[in-house]
Amino acid sequence: MKNKAKIFAIAVVSMMLIFQTTNAREWQGQIRKGNNNNTAQPKAVFCLPATGSSDLDINNIRTRINTGGDMWWNFETPQYEVPKGSRKHSMFSASLWIGGLDVNGQLKLAALRYRQNGNDYWTGPLTTDGNASVEQATCKKYDRHWKITRAEVEKFIAWNNDNSIDPNYSVPKVIQEWPAHPIDGNPNQSFYLAPFCDVNSDGIYRWEDGDYPYYDFKNVLCPTNPENVGRPPVPSMETELGITRGGLLVDQVLKGDQTLWWVFNDKGAAHTESKGEPIGLEIRAQAFAFATNDEINNMTFYSYEIINRSTYTLTETYFSQWVDTDLGYPQDDFVGCDVGRGLGYCYNGKEVDGNGRFDHYGVQPPAIGVDFFQGPYMDPDFEDNQKYNVNGEQMCNESINGVNFGDGIKDNERYGMRRFVYHVNGGPLWAISDPEIAIEYYNMLKGIWRDGQKMKFGGNAHPSAGGTGPVCDFMFPFESDPWNWGTGCGSSPSGTPWNEVSALNAPSDRRFMQSAGPFTLKPGSVNYITVGIPWARAASGGAWASVELLQRVDDKCQTLFDNCFKVLDGPDAPDLLYQELDREVILYITNPPTSNNVSEKYKELDPNIPQGLSKIITEYTAITDTLGSAILDTAGNPTFSQTTRTETVAYDRYYKFEGYQIFQLKNKEVSISEIDNPDVSRLVFQCDIKNFDINKNEVGKLVNFNYNDQLGASVPTEMVNGANNGVVHSVKVTEDKFAEGDKRLINHKKYYYIAVAYAYNQYKAYSQDEF
Repeated sequence: MKNKAKIFAIAVVSMMLIFQTTNAREWQGQIRKGNNNNTAQPKAVFCLPATGSSDLDINNIRTRINTGGDMWWNFETPQYEVPKGSRKHSMFSASLWIGGLDVNGQLKLAALRYRQNGNDYWTGPLTTDGNASVEQATCKKYDRHWKITRAEVEKFIAWNNDNSIDPNYSVPKVIQEWPAHPIDGNPNQSFYLAPFCDVNSDGIYRWEDGDYPYYDFKNVLCPTNPENVGRPPVPSMETELGITRGGLLVDQVLKGDQTLWWVFNDKGAAHTESKGEPIGLEIRAQAFAFATNDEINNMTFYSYEIINRSTYTLTETYFSQWVDTDLGYPQDDFVGCDVGRGLGYCYNGKEVDGNGRFDHYGVQPPAIGVDFFQGPYMDPDFEDNQKYNVNGEQMCNESINGVNFGDGIKDNERYGMRRFVYHVNGGPLWAISDPEIAIEYYNMLKGIWRDGQKMKFGGNAHPSAGGTGPVCDFMFPFESDPWNWGTGCGSSPSGTPWNEVSALNAPSDRRFMQSAGPFTLKPGSVNYITVGIPWARAASGGAWASVELLQRVDDKCQTLFDNCFKVLDGPDAPDLLYQELDREVILYITNPPTSNNVSEKYKELDPNIPQGLSKIITEYTAITDTLGSAILDTAGNPTFSQTTRTETVAYDRYYKFEGYQIFQLKNKEVSISEIDNPDVSRLVFQCDIKNFDINKNEVGKLVNFNYNDQLGASVPTEMVNGANNGVVHSVKVTEDKFAEGDKRLINHKKYYYIAVAYAYNQYKAYSQDEF
């Protein structure tokens, strides 16, 4: 059962009934504090380093996102706190690395680690006149995030449709100031920046006209939406008529329950961090998260729209998400990757994290990962490249963890994780430590160590440190590459499955990167990188058990991406109208025209429910002679012929409206999150559709399997104990659920109620053995 509730305030007359509802760490080299720079400052005409930051904090994670292309730290200490409020952190920092060769074979590269020696990224969009330039004043104006929530936009849309919903409503500042167009009016910049819904199709964002920051509420742009299957892809908004927002791609719309949107570039000044030559990239970024009651509540997500504003064509180009993963105590970590899932991960190298400090995870430590959902487009070959061969077997190529293979569309294939490379903070071997200059960054993007040696299977992947096997693309894949894709699709390298344990490594401070390429980056081309950060902590079994749980959690993370980050909304809560009588009130349940549950017709696909179950059916037929008499065997028993067939039992993948609940709240401060707390919220009324489940039993009691952080698993929780007597739309209330003694309602006293609509699905019969 899924539910969604809203609280409504209603004016009252005589009965005054109101319905409303640090961990310090070190690394090699000089640490750069704050935004001070030990190198010579650029001339005043160039941009200054970004200083803006915001917290992404809607769910069980609180993390800092900086505006200058890096995140998860405050330039000194980690800022990826999970669980939120625990003072324990699972990540230290992250940024994008991008590099390629121009027509003369000269390297152009942008990368960032700790702003240790300078900077490679600045805020603001670039000009579209071929110069790919940006002024200092522009950088300063864009040194901020536009932080917005889906709920704010939903409320704005509802108010815009009917101002009487809340006469005191004030349009949020972020909606009024949404950067749909250049905020400084620069005609040399792209006229369209942040995504918006152009309600009247005039090509201009005006919230006064009802335009709003674009969340795809109904998932209409998603290719996996059943209504879109077989339709051609929608062209981007910059190629369809040049001015309309009707051509938004699914990659461009806002995502999450809470979203940070900002724009940065690599042309604000000289690249003093990597020492690389600037490219001319404009990067429109989103950081987003969802507030849920499952594993997604422990995840954050990041999407980058990367536009080449230069006149350069780059070949042998690679994109990478680079991360420094400090899991609690930073000096006892291991890393690895899951090739098929496109997942890089960090786990504790010891069974106990740290030494008992408040910011260490201690016993049974968690694991955290980076799922590289999608990278840049592969170079065109005028084919729809397939995922499976004629025998239905997975092909040993980029389709293993890439996207859009075998979908009937030519040349829309995109890379997933094509390299997984780790490196260490300092350490005894210089070649596998942090890069310092552009060519070293670029070599790591390609799977080459700082000293020019290619990475080899085994040990620490360096020829002098146990890397004696074939050249490899994925370090520490353990058992996740049965195709041997990372070593050329040949025979399996000899020895045990390769991870940091088999390499006999000592746990330490780790960093890793997941790169995609090579590809050609043409002038004006647009690419997207999308990653998700799953987190898991097993209840028992040691540090590796958290990795195994992380892999299962990541499957849910992947499903969310496959469904274009559309989580189940549940049916909209109804409006509550009332009629006052002496010491009683009649509540009326109605659904407004904007509701997704008009006429109780709510229906929503759950992509986490599988398509169905295939079963092999064996049938026996008696063998008879031409006269129809049974043919007997030597023992005198009838003989039979045997046939088998595969039968697919299709699952019901849709949630449908089931019923309503009305709760009395103790006071107006009670939130929807406290609805299950009997101290402040008590059930007044419940009704539900009269129906039967797949076992022909009445649908009354509904049980959710909600994710439990402590157990690392889903546990059954009773959500509704329904009567199965049919839906009614009015109820008489005569009692105060919080009164002691005489419980009758009192005239002229304020009471608070909340209405909830809920949905139901039982795609297969419940079995205790599965949980």
